[in-house]
Amino acid sequence: MEQLKPPGELCLEGNLAENWRKWIQSFELFPIASEISEKSEKVQCATFLHIAGEEARAIFNAFDFAMVGDEHKIDILKDKFKQYCEPRKNLTFIRHQFFTRSQGPTETIDAFATDLKNKAKHCEFGTLIDSLIRDRIVGGIRSDQLRARQLREAGLPLLKAIDICRASEASSNQLKEFNDDNDKSLHTLQSQRSKFPYPSKFSNTSFNPRQQQSNYVSKKCGNCGGEHSSLLKACPAFGKTCYHCRKENHFARVCRSKSTPASANKQAFQVDEIIDDMDDFFIGTVKNSSGDDGWSENILINNKPIEIIDEEAPSLLGRKTCLELGLIERIMTINQSDCGNNGDDTLNQYPDLFTGLGCIKSAGSHHIEVDPNINPVVHPPRKVPAALRLRIQK
Repeated sequence: MEQLKPPGELCLEGNLAENWRKWIQSFELFPIASEISEKSEKVQCATFLHIAGEEARAIFNAFDFAMVGDEHKIDILKDKFKQYCEPRKNLTFIRHQFFTRSQGPTETIDAFATDLKNKAKHCEFGTLIDSLIRDRIVGGIRSDQLRARQLREAGLPLLKAIDICRASEASSNQLKEFNDDNDKSLHTLQSQRSKFPYPSKFSNTSFNPRQQQSNYVSKKCGNCGGEHSSLLKACPAFGKTCYHCRKENHFARVCRSKSTPASANKQAFQVDEIIDDMDDFFIGTVKNSSGDDGWSENILINNKPIEIIDEEAPSLLGRKTCLELGLIERIMTINQSDCGNNGDDTLNQYPDLFTGLGCIKSAGSHHIEVDPNINPVVHPPRKVPAALRLRIQK
């Protein structure tokens, strides 16, 4: 027993309660295996403090014992360290850890069940411990299919629940190995077939393994820029049209043609397409080069002449553009000074503007009933609807 290795020092960092539980379990086995438990309690206490380490001895020096000599009693010494490492036991939190425990991504069912049993010892479940561990296994496993299988069992005991999970894990591992073996066999078969590639179904040549193997030499292709066999139909550019010269069986990135008629046509097509989508055109400045009242200007849009005519047709220039160029002017108000002493001059000068809608043709007065109890409301003037114009004119 002289070669028996003692447990490590007591770790006083992190989770003290869990560290103490694991360390005291290892220490209690050591005195029995080394026959130190048959010696005096003073020797056992000295062994305990020696193995616990320097930090544990510093904590021992701060302990207060009720009676002289209690520091040499092993049971009292263990209780003192237990009270230090487990000052308060929060049963609610311990049970919360148990009920929220789930199986890890790579955790086996045996490791999961063992951890649940260890946590359940401190939860004080009493006679319900097995049933609650079973419920947590059913609710915490990864597989939904396995959970449905267990829920179909009426009165499922704990051992059967664990056995079902073990059988599922074993079958999954065996199936994975089986699929891996099939994949390896399929890969080997494909590798053997790839040594003698067959000709294309469009080829009229007969199959010759040596000739085909000699043709499948990888080199850089001048038609596509990539590497493939020397067969013409193996080139991805076979049957394709070059965007640069409009010739077939090669790509534009490796085109060796210096002529650019196709590219010019493509550029002209793109410009036309963009211009068609535009809503506005910038014409420039229109000037009257002659001294007469008329004016003209040669306008080209897309190399096509534009002629301005004096006909009933949609205007080329919009209202906003005409206002900015000063071609038209909007009159918002008319002062009395502009109309002369009275408005007759204006009415005579613009008779078409003061005839039609807006004038009440029928002479006479109109009576409007007004309720004095109602507060008056001012409504803004509105346009006459088209459906009521004839009725108003009558």
